Amino acid sequence: MIWDGMRANRLPEQPPRSGPRRDSGVTGRSGGGTQAAYLGAMGRPDQAAAPENYITTFRRLIESRGVQDAEQNFPSGIASGIDLPDLLAAPLLGRLS
Repeated sequence: MIWDGMRANRLPEQPPRSGPRRDSGVTGRSGGGTQAAYLGAMGRPDQAAAPENYITTFRRLIESRGVQDAEQNFPSGIASGIDLPDLLAAPLLGRLS
């Protein structure tokens, strides 16, 4: 999913630009917010990411109905001490990749 998002922002159909690079960014709600957070944490360092809505913590998910969305559960995330809000801080603290 992350790789697909990174590739989608490099589509050859984009019009050529002159002058400094002016990339848009990525934003989204719900699943799109998940993708925006992942791309912000692990995508291109020159790309802005603004997840509009999705973030919670694993503790809150477990206290409620449990984890519902598999794409939000990366392998060994909890065991490694990485929680979902950490994705929002990753661009400020250094990439996770």
